[in-house]
Amino acid sequence: MGIKKSFTFIEILIVLGITGIIIPVIFGIFFTIINFQLKIYRLSKIKNEGDYILNQLKYLIKDNAVSIHNDEPPNDNNQVCLINNYPENPGSKNSSLYFLDKTNNYFRIYLENNRVSSYSSSIGLTYLNSNQAYIENFSIRCQVGSSYYSSPLVFIQFTICYRNNLTNQCLSERYEELNSLNYQSAIKLKPK
Repeated sequence: MGIKKSFTFIEILIVLGITGIIIPVIFGIFFTIINFQLKIYRLSKIKNEGDYILNQLKYLIKDNAVSIHNDEPPNDNNQVCLINNYPENPGSKNSSLYFLDKTNNYFRIYLENNRVSSYSSSIGLTYLNSNQAYIENFSIRCQVGSSYYSSPLVFIQFTICYRNNLTNQCLSERYEELNSLNYQSAIKLKPK
């Protein structure tokens, strides 16, 4: 007669208890890593979109704009931030600035449906960000340069965040879903 070798009831309970403790810890770590990866992905996405918007605006304004106006069609009567009216007009704060380009077409940069939009008299409407990015606190203004001979400066500021699918805004009750970046830049027009 041989002795049967098997697990006792106590050994089985100990193994089940240890497994019951380890599995939730492993799943907790796994889901935390997934949430941080999601946050990193969303921050990377909105950073890429924010950088793209800022680069496009810099290109449009710095390389193409000749003068700044506060109404359409741009003409000499509605030009703002002139070099020759310094220091009487130290700056203009306006969300509806129009720019006259080198080919005498005008373009405008503004916020429409929480998307940065560029409207050109020659091309039409162009959105500079996707539907996944939500733009808040967009402002564009111009100011005369620091000296009489300086070109005007255009100040752009906005907050970009990842759009929440449920509320269609940037608000969320969960920390890992809050992803926003603030952008601001000053762009100097090229002298005529």
